[in-house]
Amino acid sequence: MTRLARFILGLLVALALLTWTVSGVVQTTTREWFERDVSEHARLAMVSATRSLADAWYDPDGLKTRLLAIDRNQHVM
Repeated sequence: MTRLARFILGLLVALALLTWTVSGVVQTTTREWFERDVSEHARLAMVSATRSLADAWYDPDGLKTRLLAIDRNQHVM
């Protein structure tokens, strides 16, 4: 095996290891961002719906209407 071939093989192995490591870091970071974003959306939906649901708690028709409105909201879906 020539010196150039060994160099290229070593370079390819090093680049493969670097790519694998960076891929893991990016995947972990992206998952954490996604989980945080979904959690914040859920918290915001719950906080904003709490008062509305509390006001309509003893009115079955009003409660049903508000729950359906929450269900149709694209942020909840």
